[in-house]
Amino acid sequence: MDKRNEKMAGLGAAVAAAGLLLNLLLVARTGLLALSALLPLYALALATALLVAARLRLQRLAEEDQRDAEHARRELPAAGLFTAEAGAGAFSHARSRDEFERWVVPLFAPALALGLGGAIFWLSRRWQAPAALPAQPLLAAAFLAGESFILFLLSRFLLGLSRATATRLLRGPGAYLGLAGLANLPVIAAALATEAEFPAADRGAALALLALLLLLTVELLFRTIATLYRRAPADAPATGYESRLAGLLTDPAAWTRSVASALDYQFGFELSETWLYRFLRRALLPLALLNLLVLYGFTCVVFLGPEEEGFRELFGQPQPDTGRLASGAHLKWPWPFETVRRFPARRIRSFSVGFAAEPGARPPALILWTVPHYKAEDQFLVASPAETSSATSTVVEAAVPVNLVSVNLPVEYQITNLFQYAYQHAEPDRLMEQLAYRCVTLELAGRDLFALLGADREQTGRALLARLQREADRHELGVQVLLVGLAGVHPPVGVAEAFESVVGAVEEKETALLGAQAYRNQTVPVAAANADRLRAESTAYRTRRTELAQAETQQFSQRLAAYARSPAVFRSRLYLDAVGGALAPLRKYIVATEASRDVLIFNLEEKQNLDWLDLGAKPEVKDKSK
Repeated sequence: MDKRNEKMAGLGAAVAAAGLLLNLLLVARTGLLALSALLPLYALALATALLVAARLRLQRLAEEDQRDAEHARRELPAAGLFTAEAGAGAFSHARSRDEFERWVVPLFAPALALGLGGAIFWLSRRWQAPAALPAQPLLAAAFLAGESFILFLLSRFLLGLSRATATRLLRGPGAYLGLAGLANLPVIAAALATEAEFPAADRGAALALLALLLLLTVELLFRTIATLYRRAPADAPATGYESRLAGLLTDPAAWTRSVASALDYQFGFELSETWLYRFLRRALLPLALLNLLVLYGFTCVVFLGPEEEGFRELFGQPQPDTGRLASGAHLKWPWPFETVRRFPARRIRSFSVGFAAEPGARPPALILWTVPHYKAEDQFLVASPAETSSATSTVVEAAVPVNLVSVNLPVEYQITNLFQYAYQHAEPDRLMEQLAYRCVTLELAGRDLFALLGADREQTGRALLARLQREADRHELGVQVLLVGLAGVHPPVGVAEAFESVVGAVEEKETALLGAQAYRNQTVPVAAANADRLRAESTAYRTRRTELAQAETQQFSQRLAAYARSPAVFRSRLYLDAVGGALAPLRKYIVATEASRDVLIFNLEEKQNLDWLDLGAKPEVKDKSK
């Protein structure tokens, strides 16, 4: 047997070992779950390649010993003492091969099954713990693409060699190496999806690979049990550790041979030897290669949506000057030489501060302080008015008065500098959210609770927007804050009833103060008007009395002067004025007749004024003087 078969098995073991070591480093660097699920497949390929290399080496050494023994018998026909001892020696490569084939090879399949079972248990326990988000998934995708290409070539070469009877053992390493290369493809897809902000694809690919490992474990156990009851030819090598599933996935030619055998048996003639079947068999591989080339050519075209912008990366390095792409169709070098990272640069991004809402949950019908608004709400410290001592009227400095408040605060922002947003920080959205929480904490710590609930609400929103924009610019996030809205401000639900009592007491206090102020505003002006009226009346009374006294004084002085000039005239006039004043309201009758004995009758009744009842013409009054 040629040593080249051993070397090919050793090459397979070396490639599997190199891939296993490289993937261990990538797992530690990136943290991809699907990448850790690849490690058992590489270990399976490594163990199988080492076993096959050992079997081929022992087989070759046993054949060399047999050729040497035959050559010795031809050279020394007579059997001697040393020849007999040499033939019955305790050690020979043939005996080592037989012992290896008797004990090691049959136990290798259950050992692989136990190893895969332990790997599945370890991976399932490891994935239960919360894992960090994968880092640098494109790095893992680039290396895995190279590994897949190398494993595909080596697997095809080993499977081609295994079609010969002498190299039948190379089929096991070739199938497992090819299966590891195929398993790299979903991991590459998961890495690309993770880079495109779909981290759930990583866990999905990991679960799919875990299911594949479970199938391999069940198949190895089944083949181990089937080997115990299977009667194989004496010259057929034991291959219970090989996987029929891996062979079907990595060797498409086996499918065609199986189909050809089934068709020949079904139709009763050599259908596989017809020209149509040979044409389809020859055209199948070129057609598949053509499809793969077309699909690979599609990696040269990238389409960005209306809200998207992208950055072209050459071997993972961004091109800040010429790599920015706007929405639309663009050409690039094929993957993995150039890749494009997509970002929703024109989309208004948003998050919430102070609460965590359940997806699809509706707000309560009645929004009250005593009813939870969302699933979880954060609490922030706010300032309280400083309490003063009534005795000394000084601020009490024993403790800082604070309150707790819950806020429902939506934040909206938009990307303005795509390079800063994409490459200055590993998680810009999370950093933006943390900055918003920091700004809200700092801003509310200097605000009064009751002012925040009332007059300062709109001003607080503007101050929060300005503060958050300054923080984003200081960290070079490359975003513009569009909205910071105080959608809800309320005390914690646990103390809402007590707070409502406090607010009610404060409102009653304000009501009493406003009522007292209204009473004061109503009473004080009326009292002031009454005082002004009394002052004006007293001033008028004083002025009237003073003027009257002065007038009477002057009148008396003038009368005294008149009396001094003519006392008789003054007394007569004063008498007549007195009589005239006394008789002025009385009715007087003047009888202009001479003294006679005539009886005069006077009608002293009051005459009624009936002119308004006299509807006729007034009687003509004769002038008695005529």
